[in-house]
Amino acid sequence: MTDVAIGLDIGSTHVKAVVVDPGAGVVTVARRSTPTRTDGRGTVHPFGALVRTAEEVVAEAAGGLDPERVAGLGIASFAEAGVPLDGRGEPLDDVLAWFDPRPATQARRLAEAVGDAALFDRTGLRPEAKVTLAKLAWLHDERPDVFRRMAEWRFVADAIAAAWTGGLGTAASLACRSMGWDLRRRAWDPELLALAGMRVEQMPEIVDWTSPVGALSAAAASRLGLRSGIPVAVAGHDHVVGGLAAGVVAPGDLLDSIGTAEAVLLVTADPALEDETRRAGFSVGAHVLPDRSTLIAGIQTSGAFVDWV
Repeated sequence: MTDVAIGLDIGSTHVKAVVVDPGAGVVTVARRSTPTRTDGRGTVHPFGALVRTAEEVVAEAAGGLDPERVAGLGIASFAEAGVPLDGRGEPLDDVLAWFDPRPATQARRLAEAVGDAALFDRTGLRPEAKVTLAKLAWLHDERPDVFRRMAEWRFVADAIAAAWTGGLGTAASLACRSMGWDLRRRAWDPELLALAGMRVEQMPEIVDWTSPVGALSAAAASRLGLRSGIPVAVAGHDHVVGGLAAGVVAPGDLLDSIGTAEAVLLVTADPALEDETRRAGFSVGAHVLPDRSTLIAGIQTSGAFVDWV
C-alpha cells in the first residue's frame, strides 16, 4: 500500500478535493459548490462557510482510506482574494470575490499614483479591480473599522492552511497576483503596499514550494478524518498548480486551464515584463517552480458559463 496525497482546490464555483496515488493516479474526487453570497453591491464568500465546505470535501474524499496512508495535504485557491485577520488570527470579514468589481475606483487611483507601465514593470500586472492591492485599498476606504483591526492579510489558501495548522505562509504564485509583490526581486514591495495603507509585516511570508506551512492539528484532523501531524502545504494559484500537475513546466509549454475563468498560461524562463506584453493585455507571474515564470491571458467567464448552461 503506497502513500497517497490529498489536493484541495478552493475555486470560485466549486471546492474540490482529490486523493492521488503516485503509482495509480486519481483515487477519489469530492466536490461542493463554493459558498457564495451575491447582492446588489457585489459578491463575497463567507469565510467560515468556506472552511466548513473545505473540511466536508476532504473528509468525503478521504473517507474509507487508512489515515496512515495519507502523506500530506496541499491547498490551491483562486488568486487575488483573501481575508483580513485580527491579532488572534480570527477572520474580520468575508472574502471579497476576486471578480467583484467594487475596487475599480481604487485600481484607477493606483494607476494614477504610479502609472500603468511602471506598475507592470514591477509587478507584471495591470491595475484592475481584481488585484489584491485594489481590494485592500477598498477595504481601507469602505470598511475602515475592519481595516483598523486587521493585523494581517491572508490569501484564501493560506487562511485555510492556518486554520488547520496554525502555520503561516503563502506561495509565490499567489503573492505575484497581488500587485504588492515585486516580480523581479521576488519580494513584497513596501512602497506599493503603502498605497493601500499596508505594511510588509502584514503580508504572508513566501514559503519555498517544497516546504509545508505547518502540521495538521489534532482538532482539524478529527474533522477531516485524517491523522494529526501530516504536513500541509500552500500549493498556490489554482491555474498555475494545475499546470504543474499537467507537466506544463518547460519554457514554451502552454496550458489552457478552464475553471470558473479560463486562463491560457505560457511558461517562460524569465518574466516577460516588456511593455509590449502589457499593451497586449497579458499578465506576468511566478510559476510554482522558482526558476520559471508565466505569461497569462484569460477570460473571466468560461467554466462558470458552462455551469450556468
